[in-house]
Parts: sequence; structure tokens; C-alpha cells
Amino acid sequence: MASPPRAAPGSVFAGRFKIRRQLARGGLGTILEVEELASRSVCALKVMHPQFTTDESMVARFAQEARAAMEIPSPHVVKVFGSGVDDATGAPWIAMELLRGEDLETRLGRVGHLSLQESGHYLGQLCDALAQAHTRGYVHRDIKPENVFLADTPEGGSAVKVLDFGISKWVSDQTRASENSALIGTPDWMAPEQAQGGAQISPSTDVWALGLVTFRMLTGKGYWKAPPGAVAALITELLIDPLEPAGARASALGAPGALPPGFDGWFARCVHRDPHQRFADAQEAWTHLAPLVAGGAGSSQPSDYDEEAATVQMDMATFGNLPHRASQPQAPARDQPQARVSQPPVRPSTPMIRQPTLPPPVREPPGPQQGNAWENPFAPPARPQQPPPEPSKGVPVWVPLAGVVLALGALALVLLR
Repeated sequence: MASPPRAAPGSVFAGRFKIRRQLARGGLGTILEVEELASRSVCALKVMHPQFTTDESMVARFAQEARAAMEIPSPHVVKVFGSGVDDATGAPWIAMELLRGEDLETRLGRVGHLSLQESGHYLGQLCDALAQAHTRGYVHRDIKPENVFLADTPEGGSAVKVLDFGISKWVSDQTRASENSALIGTPDWMAPEQAQGGAQISPSTDVWALGLVTFRMLTGKGYWKAPPGAVAALITELLIDPLEPAGARASALGAPGALPPGFDGWFARCVHRDPHQRFADAQEAWTHLAPLVAGGAGSSQPSDYDEEAATVQMDMATFGNLPHRASQPQAPARDQPQARVSQPPVRPSTPMIRQPTLPPPVREPPGPQQGNAWENPFAPPARPQQPPPEPSKGVPVWVPLAGVVLALGALALVLLR
């Protein structure tokens, strides 16, 4: 089998991509900046390393990354234009939009933490991407700051692009027990069910990570106390130790007052160890988070976001961290052009918590009152009241009395005889 292409400017890969330069090289593959010859469009090309091309599971995950990204119709998922296998080298490839910007972890390392307004701006877009994935049966399983790319826009702003659906799980798939028991994800961000072999993965798995990422954005600190690399201590915190309220943990980490009112309750529901007690999916989580970050979450799509322009010009540097990314599955695909896709931006409105509309009160018909309460309209009708009897107009009262007197007089005469 031939070796994969060198990043030699001017060489052609798969008969259709002219290589401009190498952007990054990771554990699973290499990212190249290329020009698609037919359309003259510039894009990023991800090419698998040759040592993995004979591993069926790795090839399947690589293909899943392409399918998932093409299936999820959110402007906040990195756009995939096509995928295939190079006949000459046997190396699978994925063509995707070229991004310029930085991932969230790099941004936080540079500025410390984000304001409530900026966090709300990005979280609305992140939740849109996850909600669209969850609606189509996909769970990302590796949401973390490194996989949330803040792509530059032509207007000078940034827009979220969720990367690396390579280990995403299609929840309707019935996979082998050995695959279910594998530890997949990044320990600092994985949910308890990911650390327990054979546990069921669901959209609430991503909700756990969403809560931790939100805490990191607002405080600039990771939630866990375990030092980096101390996996055993981290797993103990993850599965056994009591989970401290977000506000108390933020204060202990030197970030008091960084969280908005009501955040403790939202965070506690995100990181409940029982998946059934969490928000069911990203849409529900955002519905309850939006009012807490209302200063920055007026729209999950930034007003300055240009989908077509952002599709072509941006830097793929974040794809350099490929080892865990490349091992992620992706979802069924929709048809896409092979180069540049021009679509109107999807501008989902920010979900708001609405009070249920109550029916108008039933007004009972006026009737006789007892105290301050209306008479029960469902009671049987009362019998009409009878008017008081009128005094009879018969014989005067003195007539019967005279009869009594006469009777007594007659009785006295009989006794005297």
C-alpha cells in the first residue's frame, strides 16, 4: 500500500485535491489545506494514517464522523462536503470547511473566563448544534472546550462550530457489548455512565458535559478538584464523592460571584448521576439556561454571522488534537456538494420558558348567595319557596269561645241537680 500524501505544496491527492499546506498532524490522521480542483474552492482535508486503514473499527469511526456532520443541519456543526477513499493509497478522507479562529480551551487559556453575555452568545449556539444532533438520534460523547471551535466571521465576530463527531453514538444502533463497555470520551468531561462499562448512552450524556463546560466558561476553572492526570482521583469524584454546589465550588476555586443567580439548580440537574434526573437533552437544558444568561443569550445565532463566508475561510488548527477526536462516530448524511455549500443561515430563536396558558375561569351564573360564595351551579335546583300562609278569613275568634262557655254552663247545671 502506498504511503499517504506528503504535505508538499502543489501535489494532488485522490485526483481532485491540490495540497496547499499541512495544518496539523494527530494520532489518527493529518489535516491539510487543499484546493478542490473542479470548483477551485479551498477546504480542509482530513486523511487517515495508513496504519489504521486495515482496522475496520477505526475506518468505521472515520466514516461516522463524515456521516454525522453531514446529517446534522446546524450552522454550528463543522460542515462536511464529502468523503471517500483514495484509490492509490487506500486512505479514507473527509473534505470539510476550512476554519480560522481558536477553540474554546485556547480562548479561556488566553482570557481566563468569559463574561455572562459572551457565554450566553456561545452557549446558545453550542446547544443548537447538540439539540439538532439529539433530534436525529446522535450523542456526541466528547463535548469539551477543545471541541468547541470559535470560528472567525468576516465581520470580526466569532461563531461556534462543534468539532469531532467521530465518536458520536447513534442511540438507535445496537452495538456489540465489547464496544459498549469501552471507555470512550475524555475523563474530565465524561458522564458517569461513560465510565461504567455497558451503561446506556443517551442525549443526557452530553448534558452532563454541557454543565461542566458552562461552569468552565463562566469561572475560568475546571469543576473537578483532582489534579490533571490523576485519573483515579477524578473517577472517585465522578462516581463516589458528593457533588458540591456550583457556587460553593466556584468560591473555593477563587471565582466567587462568577455564576448568575439560579445557576446552582441548573448545574445540579445537569450533573445528576442518574441520567434520568438530568435534562433530557440539550434543547431542554438551554430552555432553562437561557433566562439565567439572558444578558447574552438573546439569540442562539449571532446577528453578524455569515454562513457562506464562514464556510470557506477559517483555520483548522484545532483539528491538530486528533487522537480522541478521530475516534468519534457520526450520523447519517444529507446530500452535499463536494466543495462549497451556500445556504441561508439558520437562525433559531432562543427558546424561552413560557408559563402555561390557563383557560379563562368559569364564571357561575348569578344566583342566591350564601356569605361571599356563589351557590353551586351544579347542585339540583332548589324548590321554590312557598309564600307564608295568610290568616284565614273564617268565623271570628269570639264565636268558638262563646260555644265553650255555653258548654261549661250546661255541664254545671247537670251536676247541681
